[in-house]
Amino acid sequence: MDGGRAYSKRRSGSDEMESSATLPRLPAEASAALARQQPHQRTLIASLEFQMNINVYGLIRMAQAFSPVLKANGGGVFAHLNSVASMKSFSTFVTYSDSKAAAYSITQALRELLSKQGTIVLSVHPEPIATGMGDAAGLGEIAEPPTLVAEAIIEALKNGKFHVFPDSMAKRISARIRALPQMLLSPIYLKVSTSLRSF
Repeated sequence: MDGGRAYSKRRSGSDEMESSATLPRLPAEASAALARQQPHQRTLIASLEFQMNINVYGLIRMAQAFSPVLKANGGGVFAHLNSVASMKSFSTFVTYSDSKAAAYSITQALRELLSKQGTIVLSVHPEPIATGMGDAAGLGEIAEPPTLVAEAIIEALKNGKFHVFPDSMAKRISARIRALPQMLLSPIYLKVSTSLRSF
């Protein structure tokens, strides 16, 4: 990624860099401000459109650009940063969470589709990580180093994992999510579910 433009390297007789997608780019402070929206604010729709353009349409553009390149080179890995906000909504960052949830859904579909060409897809869910956007969002004091993300991706590849939870907050949230299936199988939940089906 260079200046908001993604490049794919295609191998034919000679290597040449081809422009594959152009994404909007804003300073970290502006990105954080647009992410920091609440449902009652009038700017919510504009913020959601902005977040969707980057986090959802950007993912689609990258998949369209690079999946043929990965296929031509024997499969490879497609790793996407979905954030824990894709699984747990935060009221102060609702549009960011919404767009990341949509991106997570697309990542799951890509996992199935790209497996047919031998491409490994990873869904990475960090939060918060020490980046410019994290600092601008006021998360600098609890943010963890970016190296955790790279290390977790390598570990996931070694262990054949789809989900990647690199930092301590992500690990706590993933533990709660893993406990959810057990709750859904509890006698109380099954009784309520059966009752609702009678309506």
